[in-house]
Amino acid sequence: MSKGKFILEFSPNLVNEPIICVLVRDIGVELNILRADITEKGGHMLLEISGKNKEKGLERLRSSGVKVRELTSYLSRDEKRCSNCGMCVSICPFHSYELDPKDYLVTFNSESCVGCGICIDACPTVALSLIDGK
Repeated sequence: MSKGKFILEFSPNLVNEPIICVLVRDIGVELNILRADITEKGGHMLLEISGKNKEKGLERLRSSGVKVRELTSYLSRDEKRCSNCGMCVSICPFHSYELDPKDYLVTFNSESCVGCGICIDACPTVALSLIDGK
């Protein structure tokens, strides 16, 4: 069963529609809301979508007027600025960073990252930035 992370963009006329409910109830899509920022003016939602009806669910979103983009990476790390201090390792609530005990280099796992930005704010060398910006 394939899964993916998608950013959904809602226009103001869609925020009061039960679009996500329909995906689960009528289409049987499995989803995990990773982040959401939606007001009466519209907004964005980051979803992890899976299940055998994933493609059908994505088509339903698009046909409802929701802009859908698949995300494969959220962060960019400037290797020249990164000092491998480990601050991102200690602060990431999703354990997306790991410090190798042999060479003390920080590695990043994009699979577990939800793009919350906590590591960006904590980075003392300003080596991290959001790719998506949402």
